[in-house]
Amino acid sequence: MALKGLMLPRCVGSAQRLPIPRADHPVGSCLLHCDTAAFDPCDLADEGLPVPPSVARSVHKRKADFYFGRLAARRALRTLGVVPTEVPIGEQGEPVWPAGVIGSITHSDGLAAAVVCRRGLWRGIGINVERCFTPSRLQEVRARVMNDSEHALLSTHLTLDSTFSWTETARATLLFSAKESLFKAAFSSVGRFFDFSAARVVAIHTDPDHLTLCVNEDLSAEICRGREFTAEFLMLDDDAVLTTCAWQA
Repeated sequence: MALKGLMLPRCVGSAQRLPIPRADHPVGSCLLHCDTAAFDPCDLADEGLPVPPSVARSVHKRKADFYFGRLAARRALRTLGVVPTEVPIGEQGEPVWPAGVIGSITHSDGLAAAVVCRRGLWRGIGINVERCFTPSRLQEVRARVMNDSEHALLSTHLTLDSTFSWTETARATLLFSAKESLFKAAFSSVGRFFDFSAARVVAIHTDPDHLTLCVNEDLSAEICRGREFTAEFLMLDDDAVLTTCAWQA
């Protein structure tokens, strides 16, 4: 669903609400189709976006990712009925949301998205959008993200549906994205980075499409070994996957 009544910068082709499969609670969301090459660092000032020193010193792509991500965050807050405000970067690179709100931001090669909800409805929420990896990155990603049982599970259950061919690279991308969504959703409780091996996929379901991930180690007082999380997934087009993960204490 397109977001109406909002003027888009010249480097943003379109803005729409995210097609989040499961929305037990009111959610604000925005998906932007972006043109990184058309982005100019002056656009940050034009939008009134404060630029953290770490971003100001960075390369063009990093500045563009920050710009598009914060634009998506502003529009997501607006769809939730929250007056858009600054979303600073925390000590470990996480977005710092306004009081009473939790959320997540993601970006990948021409796409940027954000999702927000009122604090207390969920304990954490994470989102990730990922362009399918190239075949040249497959072995690297598999070694970092996927164990043998996960590879067998995804190979068996994700073969071919009516709209999308699940190649080996697409399956690896999906698993990477799902674990990234879990990391973002869990960060407010865990407060640190943790490895991809900290959780494994144990089941795949349809209607809606989602994965069940099981935590392999104690990550926090709330997130202990054996706890399961749901990561829902949706193909946005032929080479991009969207995953979301939300949980309650």
